[in-house]
Amino acid sequence: KAKAAGADPSRLKPSVQTRRLTAELWEVGIGKMPPKKNMQPENLRRKLRRKLREKEKKRMEQTAKNTEENYLSDEHRLKALKMCEEIVQTFGTIIVYAPPQSGKTHFTIMTALLHLLEGITPIILTRRQNQDRQQFIERINDLTKLLNERCMDARKDWDNPDEKFLWTFEDGKSSLVVEGIADERTQTMIEDALVSNTPIMPVLLGNETQLEHIHRVIENANKRRGEKCKYMLLIDECTAVDGGKPTTKQGNPSASAWIKELKKKAVKTVAIDATPMGAFVSDPSITPAMLFYLEPNMRKYRG
Repeated sequence: KAKAAGADPSRLKPSVQTRRLTAELWEVGIGKMPPKKNMQPENLRRKLRRKLREKEKKRMEQTAKNTEENYLSDEHRLKALKMCEEIVQTFGTIIVYAPPQSGKTHFTIMTALLHLLEGITPIILTRRQNQDRQQFIERINDLTKLLNERCMDARKDWDNPDEKFLWTFEDGKSSLVVEGIADERTQTMIEDALVSNTPIMPVLLGNETQLEHIHRVIENANKRRGEKCKYMLLIDECTAVDGGKPTTKQGNPSASAWIKELKKKAVKTVAIDATPMGAFVSDPSITPAMLFYLEPNMRKYRG
């Protein structure tokens, strides 16, 4: 109507901007009352930025609260921690039967951290999916941050204040995590850590390429150290990762073949799955004494 009446189009732009910003403010929830009609776009922008910051701050506070509740206040997770301590004293191939919503990822990370305190390097193998590996990396970062904030200093010798930290936490990342092993830099980092027994936690995809890389890195570390390095395998979704028979095609070993070689020199192997039958089939040496059961928390089950 304004255009039809011959109004100057340039004078309509602030009104359009105001309406757009008003709509954005309503999306982030500015309150019960709408903005004043005569409010300028610049004022609306400032208000929008302020509301977005407040919303992000609330989201981060809620995330921190949820993380603390999940990791410290859950009775089922405390049971899982006791089981982790039992596994530290057990050797060989260990099966952990973990139904849905039983804290499988948290259990795996806590088992890895406890073995770090024993001087054993944990190597986590996930399915051949980047989102599985990324989930572990995010959870490790969350948990190590929480431990840094709530627990004693992460030192090998807590009575010695000059002892170096087992891990540090800066810029949202833990010094423990090594994402993959594709490039020479990460391969050298893992090899040096194995030689010097520096705490580190490689999170790898269970495919032929990355398994071949970690096998070669361990062999090089053994030669440099003059003895076998202490490491363990933690295989998530073991039926999918290690459920097949060790085979070789055109001179290239399968993933199961590489895992078999890694198991031979590992201090222990912990295989975790909701359907662990594949692990029993692939390793006939497993006995019932090597089977642990993670109790699910059905109150939190969302499957």
